[in-house]
Amino acid sequence: MKIFKYKFKMAIFTFGKIPPESVVRINPLTFTVEGVEKISPKEIEIIKRNEQFYNDLSNLSNDDQWWFWQLLEKENNLLQLLNYLNSQFNTNLNKKKVDTHLKFFKIVYDNKWWSSFSKGVKKKLSNNPITFFNGVLPLLRLAECIYIINKNISLTEQIKNRLTNLREFEGINFELEVLSSFLQADLKINPYPEMNSARVLEGEIISGEDKIYYEATKRNILKSDLGKARNVQVSIYKWLNKRISRSIKGHIIINSDLKILMEKKKQLLNIFQSSIKSGEFFNFPYKIQSKDYNIYLTEGNPPLDFVTIDTTEPTLETSLATWISNSLFGGKTKQLSLENFNVLIADPSSLWDPKLFERVIEEIKRQLRVRIKNNVNVNNISAIIFYTINYFSGGIKHIPHIFLLNKINPPEEKLINNMRNALEKYPDWL
Repeated sequence: MKIFKYKFKMAIFTFGKIPPESVVRINPLTFTVEGVEKISPKEIEIIKRNEQFYNDLSNLSNDDQWWFWQLLEKENNLLQLLNYLNSQFNTNLNKKKVDTHLKFFKIVYDNKWWSSFSKGVKKKLSNNPITFFNGVLPLLRLAECIYIINKNISLTEQIKNRLTNLREFEGINFELEVLSSFLQADLKINPYPEMNSARVLEGEIISGEDKIYYEATKRNILKSDLGKARNVQVSIYKWLNKRISRSIKGHIIINSDLKILMEKKKQLLNIFQSSIKSGEFFNFPYKIQSKDYNIYLTEGNPPLDFVTIDTTEPTLETSLATWISNSLFGGKTKQLSLENFNVLIADPSSLWDPKLFERVIEEIKRQLRVRIKNNVNVNNISAIIFYTINYFSGGIKHIPHIFLLNKINPPEEKLINNMRNALEKYPDWL
């Protein structure tokens, strides 16, 4: 099956060489570099065939076999896929259930969707549809969520549109994860209730006369800051690849605050441009040593040499403060009314160990003190449930943590615990 034939390699283009002549082997669990080696002629042929396969995949119509079955080579290989996942990640996936879920998943993500999406995205991260869902396990969970929502409520056009929109996907995917877990736990829920102020919240949990309103928010603690650094690194690679036709090796390090990183990158590329134009760049070794840059480049030995590019990366403290300020005390939480008992369900998309959780709580308390001191009302959130599933480690569910910001009554405490238990239990095949 093509999903499993994919080797965990990342191609590093020797400047001017396409297809690449060397690859970096990546450990699939730790994402660390394990070495560089030359690509064999057979592997080059595989790369070409894969490129052609995915190119054909992006041109399918709904009359053709569905793209997911084509990735598995044939529909009957679904059982083989599930057996593989169950053995590797200790999951308990059932073919009959997954078959049913995929039928509803296909309604949203048909061939027409992938053909349109792959042509419309200017900067594709990958030409493999699986990467849109961040892997097979989260794809199967989303398929289950779509089935549950369609069965219990309704799969509205608005939900479908958000599911197929790259900018909206992460948010709606998490909303459906939470909503599906509550529905699977048989909690009485009113999804997307309209408030008097015309605001629409994610859900209302009801038990007799007691009600809890909730908002679900997902944002990776490090994603936005790390994304800036990664984008700078990639853009420098692309710039060099366009302008240099010979193999070079060495390192490029930019020492800069993230706020002015883009400016420092532009300055560096201007320096490179002038050096290339004058020929100074190729008087190896090419060196720059300053408070902003540490650069050493020399002629490489193709195809095994490459340039490492590093930038100043955000500290955990800075990222935590930004994440809490934006996700917990800003954005969607502004929709929560002071008249209601409100719970925020937050997914930081990071591995939660006890030490990290303690630092999060301390930072929340610090920001609460600042807001109270500045007379900023913080009573619109009564409790926060921290919840995440680490699919990259095979679907590890981290026990949801509850953090209370205000005093609560026993009925409300019972409802919050029911919400927490639902999030911990589902999906029950993990």
